[in-house]
Amino acid sequence: MNSIRQIDIKKFFFIQTLYLLLPVSYSQNVIYVPLDYPTIQGAIDVANYGDTIKVDKGIYVENISLWKNGIILLSTSNKEETIIDGSKITTTFQCSGDNNIVSGFTIRNGKEVHGGGFYCSGESFFNNLIVENNIAVDAGGGIFIDGNSTFTEVIIKENLVEKNFTGTCPTIFGGGGIYFYKIHIPF
Repeated sequence: MNSIRQIDIKKFFFIQTLYLLLPVSYSQNVIYVPLDYPTIQGAIDVANYGDTIKVDKGIYVENISLWKNGIILLSTSNKEETIIDGSKITTTFQCSGDNNIVSGFTIRNGKEVHGGGFYCSGESFFNNLIVENNIAVDAGGGIFIDGNSTFTEVIIKENLVEKNFTGTCPTIFGGGGIYFYKIHIPF
């Protein structure tokens, strides 16, 4: 009986030691904009995998770069009242991270060579968006999906894409609303 009890104690200590040696996982946090951080980008910069960023209604004049993985970015209001405005400086929303969820925003006033409103080179889920009034010189005035990346698919669901256009090179590229770019098709 003592030998069985010693084995159980050894197993217990072995398992406890394993737990101590495993990498520490970050707890999932909820970050509020503008309560915790005044900008969406500021909240993204401090977020970790699994965190949720909840954005109150308003107009956020900024250009977003979501380069992290596993971030959930949600509007607390409807998409018409929570607006990310790029000020015609560059792409309004660039997403190069994977496993992100973005829902409930208007993406407007972006201007870039490719992807005025949205430029996506990662594998993420976009839902319930309005993408409007964006400009691209070559392709994807509203949304540009870059096939050079390692992503397998981007789901674009329940989006309204309107009032987008491309400018100087219509014979090379195009896609005033959405442009999917893919160099090769794997067989």
